Amino acid sequence: MKCPDVAVLLATYNGEKYIGAQLDSLLQQKIDGGGNEQVLNPVCANKETANSEFKSSDTEERPSKGVDYRIYIHDDGSSDNTLSIIRNYVEKYPEKIVQVEGPPTGGAKNNFFFLMREVLYSLDDSNSNKKNADSPRYYFFCDQDDVWLEDKLQTELIALMDLEKEEKQRVPSLVWCDMKVVDERLSVISKSFSDYSNLQPNELDLDRCIMRGKVAGCSMACNKELLSMCCEISDTQDVIMHDWALLLIARIVGRVKYIDRSLALYRQHGDNGIGAEEEGTIKTVASIINRLLSMKQLKATQVNLIRYIAQVASLRQVKEVYQNQQKLIDGAVNFNSMSRGDKVRFVNKYKLYRHPHNKLWASIATFLIN
Repeated sequence: MKCPDVAVLLATYNGEKYIGAQLDSLLQQKIDGGGNEQVLNPVCANKETANSEFKSSDTEERPSKGVDYRIYIHDDGSSDNTLSIIRNYVEKYPEKIVQVEGPPTGGAKNNFFFLMREVLYSLDDSNSNKKNADSPRYYFFCDQDDVWLEDKLQTELIALMDLEKEEKQRVPSLVWCDMKVVDERLSVISKSFSDYSNLQPNELDLDRCIMRGKVAGCSMACNKELLSMCCEISDTQDVIMHDWALLLIARIVGRVKYIDRSLALYRQHGDNGIGAEEEGTIKTVASIINRLLSMKQLKATQVNLIRYIAQVASLRQVKEVYQNQQKLIDGAVNFNSMSRGDKVRFVNKYKLYRHPHNKLWASIATFLIN
């Protein structure tokens, strides 16, 4: 098959309850074909995705030519009927859906890294990761239990292309959108995932991106340049999530853009691997006070700080990122062997605390790290 312009990477695991609705929504993405809007494989077999309440408004702009996209799925060893459902879709839409074979990887992060490498690299030489010149130009990340509104792919693709046009050469670029938070039956809990989770997507200083993953993977898209850099990370043990690593790389050596529109339905349910967490001011303050009284806040600050710094250290494997932020990354690599005072100075220099008013608390927690 001819290589598509766009690859949608879908990682699955025991998702039989929702995978059909998600695949239906992917198959009905609208793409402009030579000036006339068309729907590629218009499918809406599931009543959930047929609900007119969740139809997107028309976008003002369309890609100048038809864009071909393909959905690549890797299952992580499901024990329910997820694989059977996927195979039925592959048989029905063989030119749109590809099941990527491979053993279980042990979690969502590893599953997505596996998919990224499988789609990006040529498999002609099994002994080397040889870049495939014909691999897709753009990559979208997809969870098994959400629903995409019909112009998500198109809107984010336009945003990516716009970022690329602003530079004389293609640079690593990432875009992401807001989402509606919904329950299992797609009833709206919140109209904004960003507001619900208090993500503050416009605070994109590097220190803010280090201290919090502001981008949900299922809302993001990136170009080949960014994906290639992320795939340079061969040891992913200290990477917290693939989406966080992509954001950090793009923030350091590329471009990022937030689309303030809800282009997907983020399904919140008891089986989420990582769910949206409501973080209103009152709830956040109450949680902090509770942890302070129970003496858990100090330990939580230390554990999280160590994890975030270790993730920065893992970026040493990305050559261009390391060259751009060598002092920061070397400090992260050597953090555990620093004296207590040097650890505190490192944390303060790079503002590695969740909020500006937490500087003193972070310094105390850092000084007391064993």
